[in-house]
Amino acid sequence: FVFDALGPANYDGIVDFKALDDVFRLDSSAFVGLSAGPLFAAVFTVGSEAIDDSDHIIYDATGALLFDQDGAGGAAAVQFATVDPGTWLTADDFFVV
Repeated sequence: FVFDALGPANYDGIVDFKALDDVFRLDSSAFVGLSAGPLFAAVFTVGSEAIDDSDHIIYDATGALLFDQDGAGGAAAVQFATVDPGTWLTADDFFVV
């Protein structure tokens, strides 16, 4: 699954994500500040919001995936996808290109 644009109404619903078969590819031109390559575990968090400045990819209990460019700073996170609630996700499921 490739994500190359962000916007408040620009997110995808994903109903068939399988960690063994699939990966979320995040375009670094849209996901500004993320380093190319496998997503670092420190930038991924599970919860309703960023806990600290390093939390940039947020996965919440409703299945929403959000990008928060400034982590726990003042800027709002932007949703880029939704998966089925309860889908098991970790930083290993993301790759930045």
